[in-house]
Amino acid sequence: MTTILEAKQVTDLLDRDPKDAMMIPYSEYYPLQLATLKKRFNNLMPKIKVLNRAAVDKGISEINSEKDIVPLLFAHSTYKIYSETYISDNKWDKMNNWLSSLSTYDFTQVDVTGVKSIDGWLDCLDEAGFFVTHSSGTGGKPSFLPKAPEEFELFDKIIYHLGIAGYEIKKEEMGTIPVLMLLFKEGRTAMIRGLNKFATILAPEGQIHYAMPGIMSADRQRSQALTRKQLREGSISGLKKMKAKAMTGIGNKVLGKWMKNFIEDAVEKYRDQRIFFFGPEPLAAKLALTYLPKGYNNLFAPDSIISIGGGLKGAQLPPNHKEAICKFFGVRPENLLDGYGMTEKNPMPVNHKGKWILSPWEIPILLDEDTGEFIEMDPTSDKKYTGQYAFFDTTALSYWGGIITGDRVTIDWSNWEGKEYAGPTISVEGRITDLEGIDADKLSCSATFEDYFEEEGGLEEF
Repeated sequence: MTTILEAKQVTDLLDRDPKDAMMIPYSEYYPLQLATLKKRFNNLMPKIKVLNRAAVDKGISEINSEKDIVPLLFAHSTYKIYSETYISDNKWDKMNNWLSSLSTYDFTQVDVTGVKSIDGWLDCLDEAGFFVTHSSGTGGKPSFLPKAPEEFELFDKIIYHLGIAGYEIKKEEMGTIPVLMLLFKEGRTAMIRGLNKFATILAPEGQIHYAMPGIMSADRQRSQALTRKQLREGSISGLKKMKAKAMTGIGNKVLGKWMKNFIEDAVEKYRDQRIFFFGPEPLAAKLALTYLPKGYNNLFAPDSIISIGGGLKGAQLPPNHKEAICKFFGVRPENLLDGYGMTEKNPMPVNHKGKWILSPWEIPILLDEDTGEFIEMDPTSDKKYTGQYAFFDTTALSYWGGIITGDRVTIDWSNWEGKEYAGPTISVEGRITDLEGIDADKLSCSATFEDYFEEEGGLEEF
């Protein structure tokens, strides 16, 4: 086990016992965070085209604190700054070129001859040894993060830490708890890739169950997101609108059938047993609210772990939906856990006594929502600070881990009653655009990075 004195960078602490790592005082692991930040900048700045152009343009040649990287923080939309025509016109060589500008790896060597879909493109990247993840593309345009094998090695460790330190699963329980996933069995979202890995660690062989057969298609997700966007905006009408609504109705019927088979099979196999369940919050709520009136309640052992995440994605849920989920599964409220994650970062806060504690491998940064200025925080105080959240992901080895989110958060440095883990607490108030009713393009971002992409004279339209 790596000791704090032996560690050269903060990611070395992933080799420690998970709970022990979370108990290291911030004052001890911050120097490791800073050393890692400097190392990542020095290694990545010369190799990542977009980062290099931005750093040269802004005259930044060294990093001495997290404040120094604020001008280089990528907007949360940076990983989808590509022309829509690259996908619609099957210009996958251009997508490879675009992806290469965000990574230390050269994706242009990947053969994409004959590719006709996003899924086909991702197949080619997988076969070449890369593991690109994509977002759900709620607005109709997915992000693509150019992850490589070394990031997934660290991600595997993060998932293990999350299970031990966050879900309070004992080491000896690993490999003994059946897993129920209200997800597709396969897919390339960060959520599916990560959860599939965790499931193989947690469940006995043959006891991982998925609600939805097959693969979560990136093309299908994009198409559905575009249709929902058009319906919201009223940009389709007549027969197209009727067809879109009909397809939505068919999709809901298929989903309903899958959910029915899923829960009936789970109850038959694991009634009153301890299970681990994961499902996106809207789907978990739909499952509970659909089957509670049919007499399905208190189905599993009260110490089962029910994990919901992925965000609401615009879904409107009743105020009591979490209570309904607890009653449906039969778990204590403290066993219903949500999370704060996104495609753009590997680390996730650890659930601890009903709150989220930031892990040592995520460097928190707060910005003023109006000006984008860095907010100084005093880790030795008991103060709370609120602002637009940004972070540096220290586990990003081949791409830049500095990101500005669109979220308003509060970071609490106090040692509140019962707190055992040492990092700061983070609570998320919501998307700033939703809270303030403003357009995304009015949101404070450190820099606009479109100008730093160069491809045959610049990208086409966005």
